[in-house]
Amino acid sequence: MTTTNTHTVNFDQPIEKVYEALTDAGFWEKVANRFSAADGKVEKFETTDAGTTVVIRQTVSADKIPAQAQKFVKSGVGMTRTFVISPLNDDGATSTVTTEASGVPASFSASQKLTAQG
Repeated sequence: MTTTNTHTVNFDQPIEKVYEALTDAGFWEKVANRFSAADGKVEKFETTDAGTTVVIRQTVSADKIPAQAQKFVKSGVGMTRTFVISPLNDDGATSTVTTEASGVPASFSASQKLTAQG
């Protein structure tokens, strides 16, 4: 089943400051262990002229999975989240996010746009 959703977040910071955080390895190290109940680590952080790529691998232990789903994933779920962030230009920046899960038939993908207001 595919679901489409639109979500907007406003930051009270200049676009350059937000972009700086999104392309900082230290930021992603903190993010890796704050996604829900997952234990995670940054497997890849790379910045090139084409942008920044971040790969986070996480494991959600079986005891952190809702009871009704535990019978299907007795050993927990492994996830790989990949973020690809374009360089910042006059129009802002774009990014894609994909999440693949092992042991369950689930995936997630999203596109994001970082733009300045005002």
